[in-house]
Amino acid sequence: MIYSIKLDSSLSSVFRPKSIPSKGKLPIKWRNTQSSKLASIDSSDEDVQDVACHVDEQFENVDEPDEAVKESLDWLAANDCAPINDVMLEHWRVTANHRIHSIYKKPNQTVTNLFDEYPILKQAGAYPLIEQDFHHMELTNLTLNDNSWQKMFTQISKLKLIRSKDSTAKCLKMKLNDENLNSNGRMTIQLQLLAHLTH
Repeated sequence: MIYSIKLDSSLSSVFRPKSIPSKGKLPIKWRNTQSSKLASIDSSDEDVQDVACHVDEQFENVDEPDEAVKESLDWLAANDCAPINDVMLEHWRVTANHRIHSIYKKPNQTVTNLFDEYPILKQAGAYPLIEQDFHHMELTNLTLNDNSWQKMFTQISKLKLIRSKDSTAKCLKMKLNDENLNSNGRMTIQLQLLAHLTH
């Protein structure tokens, strides 16, 4: 019975990857634990619901695509290998409401499904298209205040544990328990601690 085989980063071959990830009962258990932690994030959070409602209201009443949208969808399908330029960004902008509405109609859609539907996103330089959709959905206009920061930090803390040998992180966590700490000091310590939680 194999409990753990460590990461092997010394391999260098044309036919095999340069490193083989760790495997065995313990690494698989750790990966499963991480997945279950991600799945347990509370989606009933008021802030999460506010964002979802904002997006739903904005795109739920999108009618059938008109001629301009259909033309742009056909153009995007025919030119999925074309370089990202102003013409493509304009066609992408015209189809934004239709695309976002179709994504929200299929809540179980995976990123793979989205890439299959819009192969243009597989290009290495496709980030301006995603950025344009984020601006269109106004997701970048959310305000990060003390309350929303605390909720975000709490969720990250649930997902990532401090390593037993990380004395700096332990010290920072102890400082967070100080009752005389003001909100700015608390946030500063949390930012420092965040680097230790996301390694």
